[in-house]
Amino acid sequence: MFQIESISDEEGNDLSKEVDQGVHYPNLDALEEDLKSIFGEDVTFEVEGYDD
Repeated sequence: MFQIESISDEEGNDLSKEVDQGVHYPNLDALEEDLKSIFGEDVTFEVEGYDD
């Protein structure tokens, strides 16, 4: 399980207020589903500090 600590766009703008940082994700698929529901289907993401 993991949580989002912070999130930013490719320009470095802080988007952390757009997500619920209290949500625990069991895997990257669950994270992707949540991010797509917030930011749209064409969202891409890069995860730092996650070990599968």
